[in-house]
Amino acid sequence: MALASAVHNNRRNATTDLSPNQILLGYEPGLIPTKTSVSSNKTAQKWVELLLEKRTQAIDAINKTAKAGQTIPPQFHLGDQVWLEATHLKL
Repeated sequence: MALASAVHNNRRNATTDLSPNQILLGYEPGLIPTKTSVSSNKTAQKWVELLLEKRTQAIDAINKTAKAGQTIPPQFHLGDQVWLEATHLKL
């Protein structure tokens, strides 16, 4: 939830062309660290390197899909019957 709030608060408003963070803080905090600190724990260091590698792969895949202009085909079609989880619906 905290990440969603951070992303939302960094999004610019169409009217003001400012984000909530810019209005309240005067700047937009970075959501992704620009550098990683060195750790004496080799397992932790390998884990961080693996996460950075996977993040780069995900960014490349997203950019490749966006540039191709492809859209994901819809999973459901008009008239399909589906199960609905109504736990959070106020009825």
